[in-house]
Amino acid sequence: MHKTLIEKYGTPLTSGALSMASDLNSNGWVRLGYDVIDINRLISGLLNCGPNSSALKEEFSPYINKFALFEELSVAQKFAQKRDVQIPKHSPFYPVALWKK
Repeated sequence: MHKTLIEKYGTPLTSGALSMASDLNSNGWVRLGYDVIDINRLISGLLNCGPNSSALKEEFSPYINKFALFEELSVAQKFAQKRDVQIPKHSPFYPVALWKK
């Protein structure tokens, strides 16, 4: 079974003054979308880990926004689960929100 981020790193990665989405929004940050990353190598499972089968592209392409990210966390989670099975050497994959100010 995969370790949670807290089990792996000891503390929540979102701790601090801007720890919640509402905090980020109220401080002028805009969420661009969700990527799915190989947490051990910090590689994008969406753009930098291949191969992407035509079936995978067909299933998930409708959910990609103009920033080449997933709009919804639930879709990113489903994609991460599929990438875990497809590319076990990069598993586990985790969805991460990307923000800009």
